[in-house]
This record gives sequence, structure tokens and C-alpha cells, in this order.
Amino acid sequence: MSILIEESVRSIHDLMEVVEQLHPGDYQRKSAGMQGASWGKHLRHIIEFYTQLRAGEQRGLVNYDARSRQEHLELDPEQAKAQLLDLVRFLESPQTDRPVEVAADVFLPGTTVVSSWHRELLNAYEHMVHHMALLRIASLADFPYVRFSAAFGWSYATRSHHQNVERDVHS
Repeated sequence: MSILIEESVRSIHDLMEVVEQLHPGDYQRKSAGMQGASWGKHLRHIIEFYTQLRAGEQRGLVNYDARSRQEHLELDPEQAKAQLLDLVRFLESPQTDRPVEVAADVFLPGTTVVSSWHRELLNAYEHMVHHMALLRIASLADFPYVRFSAAFGWSYATRSHHQNVERDVHS
């Protein structure tokens, strides 16, 4: 399994561990630190980003803007965790790199760009880590009882950099 898949799966498990810590109602609670969003909204967004990537694998076209915005995922942490486990199974299945088109309506409607399957997996991972960082920061004020893994919301590159700095300081 590639480091990208390993890191993606680890991050998904980190998300599930935090969701399990949230007090009843806090999963849906709107947070000032998240501009009125909730843990559930962020988690739904992450899930749907990967879901669009997965659907694009079958169609040959990935369109992140065509998310279905499944409200039940932002309201029910158990359904969200089930979807996350499904994503883990998907990620752990054999993945081969191949060209893929990505809808890029930000430029002109109907515009696509050529990418690769692995590049889009990296994009989905980095997108997830970005949202995890937002969740971690907002949770410091709103949910101070939540405990995060040391790696929660930190990209692999950032963690590696800090480990190298620590190693150099102690050398």
C-alpha cells in the first residue's frame, strides 16, 4: 500500500476517533469558530469529496462541484462513520494510476482538465487534511474536551519537517 493510501486511511481513522468523543448534539452544533458550520458539515464535505472521486473513477470524469450534499451525513455521526469505513475499504482496494478528466467549471462551464488518478487521490487527501486542521482549531474553543492525535490536521510533509527539525535540534 502506498504512503498516500496509508496516510489517507490513518486520517480517516483519526476523524472517526474524534467523532466518537463528541458529546451528543455537538456533532450537529454550529460553531462560531467554523463560521456557523458544524463538525457534521465538515465531515459530510470530506466524505462527498472522496465520493465524487470514486464516482469519477467509474465515469472517467471527476466533478467535485456535483456533490449531492447528503444532509443525513451532517446530522447523524453513525451514518458518517459508516461512510468513512466504506471509503477506507475503497482506498484499500487495488488502485492503479491512470489519466482522468476533472471538471473545472471555475474557468468556463464545461471545461475539463487532464489529471491522474493518483494526483486526484492526493488532492482528496490534502483537502481532507485542510478541513481537519480547521476542525482542530475551531474545536479548541468550542469542544475543549476533545483530544486529538498528534497528527490530526497536519499533512505528512509538515509532520516530516517537524520530525527532521526535532532530530536536528537533538543531534
